[in-house]
Amino acid sequence: MKKITKKCLFCKNIFPALNSEVVRGGGKFCNKSCYHKSRVGIKMSSEQKDKIRQSNIKTKSKSKIPSKKRFLNFIVKDNKGCWVWIGAKSHNGYGLFQERTRKQTRAHRFSYKTFNGKIPEGLTIDHLCRNRACVNPEHLEAVTLKENLLRGDGFIGKNHRKTHCKRGHNIVKEENFYRSKTGSRQCKECTRLRYIETQLMNQRTLTK
Repeated sequence: MKKITKKCLFCKNIFPALNSEVVRGGGKFCNKSCYHKSRVGIKMSSEQKDKIRQSNIKTKSKSKIPSKKRFLNFIVKDNKGCWVWIGAKSHNGYGLFQERTRKQTRAHRFSYKTFNGKIPEGLTIDHLCRNRACVNPEHLEAVTLKENLLRGDGFIGKNHRKTHCKRGHNIVKEENFYRSKTGSRQCKECTRLRYIETQLMNQRTLTK
């Protein structure tokens, strides 16, 4: 195997290293001892130290800005009264905000806690405007998870707001439906019609 000469990053001694290892990004240290010592810290140049020092200064100056002030820099108000979040967002459209403590949280939850107070235990935050990117505290309400799902535009919410079944029967009155094991509403008239259709099919099968 072809070998080339390299200079150890820690002790600065010249040593032979495999060319294939260097290509893969290895061959930086002459032995394991130098490698483990480098984990504690490699001597840095004055330029590297200056860069780190400057980055630390920027980080400290940024951390001194109050979280509330930084938060307000990421909103744009639209004509509907929503505070639209223009910062980072999650995959499902909710805003993400990093607090001064470096803790990342949902932007609408931070807005509620900052302007409306502590979120009651066991409750979640619902968008009254149905805009997930909105962080306007006046558009946010603390409700139970069940209430949040029933209000939403998902499968549960849409079915909850239905007043008629697919055949047009009213399923608002309690005498017109029954609850299944999963809690969904089942139309009594549709169930009766399905039973009649099944009986007729069975009779046809027997007469053949």
